[in-house]
Amino acid sequence: AALTLDLYWRCVFSSWFSDRSRFLSIQWLWRKFNILSITYLIRLELRLQCFNVIICLVIVFLFFFYDILIPRGPKHFIPFGIVAQGLAHGRALDQLRIFICGGAPVPLDLLEGAQRQMPTTAMVQGYGMTETAPILSFLHLPQARTMATVGPLRSSGKPLVGVEVRLLDPGPDGAGELAVRGPNVFAGYLDRPADTAAAFEGGWFRTGDMARIDAHGFLHIVDRLKDIIITGGENVYSTEVETTLLAHLSISEAAVIGLPDPHWGERVVAVVVPAPGATPDPEKLSLHCRQLLGGYKVPRDYRVVDALPKSALGKTLKAELRAMFKRGPAN
Repeated sequence: AALTLDLYWRCVFSSWFSDRSRFLSIQWLWRKFNILSITYLIRLELRLQCFNVIICLVIVFLFFFYDILIPRGPKHFIPFGIVAQGLAHGRALDQLRIFICGGAPVPLDLLEGAQRQMPTTAMVQGYGMTETAPILSFLHLPQARTMATVGPLRSSGKPLVGVEVRLLDPGPDGAGELAVRGPNVFAGYLDRPADTAAAFEGGWFRTGDMARIDAHGFLHIVDRLKDIIITGGENVYSTEVETTLLAHLSISEAAVIGLPDPHWGERVVAVVVPAPGATPDPEKLSLHCRQLLGGYKVPRDYRVVDALPKSALGKTLKAELRAMFKRGPAN
């Protein structure tokens, strides 16, 4: 893990920092990687002899970022996923050179909105997990600046040095379960031999994520394997439907789940949080989705809630949603 982190900071970040760089990192204190991240940031600063690291160990109100930290001039910002959306819809941060997101897929419209507010800032996101210490791929900043299409912004970049990736059992759409191997991959779960055996196949760690690799080698995370909805024999990727719903002005948050259906096996259900002052109309939402998605992907039911259940890391707890709405009749 330490070797991978060192490669990560040296290969991905070091060449872009100068003696005038300022780095703002928003982290959760109790996460092991984030403590290691802080250690490597400080080491990097010592090598560059520029003592401008600003470390924020807790999530605080947005005015603190804009009125206190941002005016001090940080140029490199790794926002934790839970605050990225709030920042993107807040005041402009056009003085930032690099804006790095992680923790969960970032909808393209959110990235594009942030890019409009920060036209000279490189918008970047990465992918990884605890079992991989934790970085697997990262969108290389020069690629983000020079690629003429939005493809890279839709991706999680390319694997880091020493990381190998492959797709297991890819389907007709090119998506398969992502498997990885490299010096950063863990050896196994402590005292859980059965889980360890199930997690590896021929030395490759099965991530449980469905992914595609495009013609340029960029990695696109499609969905969690357990979140794929199979309706009428067709695969529906929940993240694709969620991204479509989030493009509608009446929706501020969306989670798409599959619920049992006697005819289709599963039906697509959208759980949505209204935008301030809006009242989502199921018919209008379905019409919106039909313009952008195949008919079998359009939600058959909508549930309107005040808030989505989230983990401490800000990720939507879809298992809770499935359990919650499985008990009640369809609307």
